[in-house]
Amino acid sequence: MIESYTDPDGNPKTVSLGGGGKVVKTIDAPTANRQWNAFSLAPADIYALYKDATVKYDKVNAVKVFENPARPRPAGARLQGAQVVGGKTVANADAFVITWELTTTDGLVFKVWNEDSICLDPTPVSQANSNCRLNFTVR
Repeated sequence: MIESYTDPDGNPKTVSLGGGGKVVKTIDAPTANRQWNAFSLAPADIYALYKDATVKYDKVNAVKVFENPARPRPAGARLQGAQVVGGKTVANADAFVITWELTTTDGLVFKVWNEDSICLDPTPVSQANSNCRLNFTVR
């Protein structure tokens, strides 16, 4: 999860939460070789992962991300879109990068090791089947 905010000096900042990543889903019964697996994420899943994450927005005090008084979350929602003030975007929407790894039955782990090669292949995933990450933002 990548959160945007404005620091006390008025500079736009981003912070990457999760210290390099968190496991959000595990597919315990994957489909057969060369078949699609499917999963879904709900805002509650993301909240559960990051509910205790803190950021020093003022450079001094650690504040829980979902309780930041300088950028309150929308009523009834935990994730937020871009913050626009006077027609100008002052903070981008919450953004996410999902990556995955594969573990074989004999314990070998395959994950991203060189994103400049196969992971950035411009061929649509339905043709290349080689993407290693999914990026998305909140609307």
